[in-house]
Amino acid sequence: LKERLSILVLRDTEGARDDVQGDGWQIVEDVEDNRLRIIFDAIPPKELRSRLKSCGFRWSPTAGAWQRQLNNGARWAARYALGVT
Repeated sequence: LKERLSILVLRDTEGARDDVQGDGWQIVEDVEDNRLRIIFDAIPPKELRSRLKSCGFRWSPTAGAWQRQLNNGARWAARYALGVT
């Protein structure tokens, strides 16, 4: 329990990283909701939607974005799904 508490405190003090923008998309970290979101200007192609799903992202109509829990795995998965190096 103490280890989990220290991880949560570290996460809260770390803060969000800068947004990453690309051609028609944006990666946004929402620390308050503990979510990493990918926002697209238009509906992404079916192949990209399948890749997002396989990387653990789910469509959120409320947020208007593809999202998953904010952690280092999500940061890596977002870049992988979008083909960003």
